[in-house]
Parts: sequence; structure tokens; C-alpha cells
Amino acid sequence: MVCTTQTAHAAQGAALDDPVLLLSIDGLGYDRLLASRARLPNLRRLLQRGAAGPLRTVFPSLTWPAHASLLSGREPAKTGVIGNRWFDRASMKVVQAWQLDRREALRGDTLLEAAHRAGWTSAVVLWPLTSRLAAAAWVLPEVYGERAMRKAATPGFVDELQAAGFPTDRLDRLTHEEAFELDSFSRDVATMLIERHRPRLLLLHLLSYDTMAHRYGPDARPATWALELCDRYLGDVLAAYHEAGLSARLHVVVVSDHGFAAVHDGLSSKFVVQDAALSRKESAQLELVHNGHTLWVYDRSPKRDAHKAMKKLLERLQRDERVEQIWGPETIAQLGLGDPRSEARAPDAVVLVRPEVMLWNPKRRARERKPTWRGMHGTRPERPEMHGVFVAAGPRFAHRRRLDSMRVIDVAPTLAAAFGLQLEGPVDGQARRDALRRATTTASPTKASTPAPARSGSESATMPSTTPANSK
Repeated sequence: MVCTTQTAHAAQGAALDDPVLLLSIDGLGYDRLLASRARLPNLRRLLQRGAAGPLRTVFPSLTWPAHASLLSGREPAKTGVIGNRWFDRASMKVVQAWQLDRREALRGDTLLEAAHRAGWTSAVVLWPLTSRLAAAAWVLPEVYGERAMRKAATPGFVDELQAAGFPTDRLDRLTHEEAFELDSFSRDVATMLIERHRPRLLLLHLLSYDTMAHRYGPDARPATWALELCDRYLGDVLAAYHEAGLSARLHVVVVSDHGFAAVHDGLSSKFVVQDAALSRKESAQLELVHNGHTLWVYDRSPKRDAHKAMKKLLERLQRDERVEQIWGPETIAQLGLGDPRSEARAPDAVVLVRPEVMLWNPKRRARERKPTWRGMHGTRPERPEMHGVFVAAGPRFAHRRRLDSMRVIDVAPTLAAAFGLQLEGPVDGQARRDALRRATTTASPTKASTPAPARSGSESATMPSTTPANSK
């Protein structure tokens, strides 16, 4: 229900008292955070002082379905974002999730709409599934290219960034090739928003760790350096809140969508089709879509009767030692991706490869050529290396609390409970009350919860730890 003018005015008046930063560090596994925390001063201080624990993601453990569940509290079958990409039977095309507007891709309510109804002002920087989002005042979504960005962002926002000196005429390069420059760009946009507009809720998505973990492996030095860079950028954003006088009641929530597995082998879907001895007609009846460690198989024949082609392909894959499990038409419902008979996006079969194997489609003919990437995700969410991160620090969150068994679908209900927001419709997750401080909704700043400015690198005993440890 939309709040009254008086309620909206009160909510906006309280906005400076309780700002919320929701930061997603793409690909950061909980085990990696713990192993690297000595070199991550800002994340370490939040981890030490807030409510934190591993975050079980969705199946498959991929960026776009996980972020949809993060914001909505619902499983992928309910949000409709079941993968990073899928074959859409309505259009008979492979659809990339980032090509769709928020309403086209993600079904139902999210935390952003709930905040909007409560009179909050929100800002979004490079967050998935926010193209043409109406529920936030300033939106720069995760899309690729300047033209797409201008089309998908809040009208006039790219022009404001251009007038402020941002390289908006180079967004095509930033979003395709230069991951570190992109995160630097995002950091600077976030700090500008804090300085100029002071949004009550700020969503920020950093991508450089995911990029380097894919390219070199999750434990490789380039990936570790990228994670340290994300920590420094977090420090810069916290410094902006501090300089704006907003740090006393700041709430910082750090999440990630999935972890990573190191890969050293590859399985080419191109050669699998060849080895299955499919005829040209049979090959044309099937659509194969890569989603991390899973290969999705669709029957694209007009009458949905490519049973022979499907059987031949799956039998060939069953004999491959790199394949871990196959869900065919009889068992596909177990995955929670929707019924392919009624859901236009749902696959007819899913093939899961082992964590050390990467699905790929080489351009060259060399069958045994190893994949160029060294890290991958998109497998079973229960694998420990796929667990993401949840860290929440601030006056409304529990102090020094270890959280167990938290799920991606619990994040939105938990934040809604912390700040008195209402998500419309049923959710699959639950509000984790153990992550919250008791009676936080009416609490006022206290000596214990208001941080004093800390020197760079210091470990102040105040709570929450929102003063940057290593900022510019």
C-alpha cells in the first residue's frame, strides 16, 4: 500500500538517520572471504562486528538468478529468472537475462518496490535486473554499451554523470573489457550519489573479483588482488558516508551471489553433439544453452516431439566421466526451474558437469584444447565452495553474531523485517531474526552503536564498523 503524504514525509525526514548500503561483491565465496580477511580491512571489521555467515545460493549458482532471489526472497521458478540465459519458446530465441527490462525479466515484488512504497529514495549502481526500474530515483543498471545504458538508466541520469565529468561516452569499453575501470567508475558514481543526493537505500554491484576468478581461478593472485580492490572501493564509499555526516546510523549489508570452483578440464557441447551422431534434422530440433556448470537442453521442434534426438544426446552424455548428473524430461521438475510444459523458459533436460569441468564451445577444431578460463560457478548450491557471503553491520543488526544456514532467499525478508518494509505476495525465504538486534525498529543511536571516527587501518571498538579502514 502506498504510504500517505504525512507518512512519506516522515520516512524521508528519517532517511538521514538510517541510510542503507547494500553491496554485492560478485563471486565472493565465504571461504575466500575468511581466507583473505587479513588483507581486507573494511570487510574484516564488518565481519567482526556484525551478523555474518555463509549464504546458500540458488540452483544453478549464477549471478542473475541469485540477484533476483536476493531482492525478492523467492526461488528462481517464482521470479522467472532461472538462469543467466535461457531459450524462450515464445520467441524461439536464446535470451540473455541482461537484455531484458526489470518487468520483462523478474516477476513480482522486490525490496526496491517495498522501499519505494515506504517513501524511501533509492539509487542503483550496476545492479542486475534493474533496467528501466521505476522504483528508484537514480538507476544505472548492469547492461552493456552506452546506447543500452542510456536506454535502461533513469532518464537524465547519464546526462548528469556526463556533466559531472564521467566518461559516459566510453561505457561500451568499460562494460565489456575493463573490469577494474568499471568498478572504479561504479565506486565514483556511488560516492557522487551519496554526496549529492543522499539516498536512503543504495545498491552497488562490484564485478572485478568475478572477472578475475573466471579468468585466472578463484585462488590466483589476480583474483585476490581484485578482491582487495573491492575492499578499498568499499572503504571509499564508507568514507563518502562519513564525510556526508551519515555514518552514525549507517547500515552496511554485504552479500554475494555465489562462490567459485577452480576448473582444469573442459567439455565441448559442439563435440558432444557430433559424438551423439545426431543428424542435421535432429540437431536442429535441439537448443543447447550454457549456464555455468549446467548444459540446458530444449526441444525446439514445432510439435515438441524431438524424443529420439534428446535420447541420443543424453545417452552420449551419460557415458562421459565429466558429467555428474542428468535430469531428463521425467525428472526435470526436481530442480525447481519450472515445468517445461507450462513455463516458456524452463529446459526439457539439464546436464550437470563436475565442478572442475567447464562447459564451452571452442571456435577451433582441436578437441582436446583446454578452456581458457580457470574458474566457474553454476552448479549445486549446497557445495561449500558455492556459498556466498552475508555480512550486516549497523544499529539494527546483531552484534558479533555468527549466522548459520542462511539462504539467498532470506536476505530480502530479513532486510524488510529490519526496516519495517512490506514485501507484497508470498516469499519463499524467511526473516532471520537472529541477524537482527532486538527492538531495533524504534532504537535511537546509543554510545555503543555510534562509531567514532577511526584512523586508517585502526580497529575501533565502536559498533557498527562503518568508518573506512583504508579509504582515500
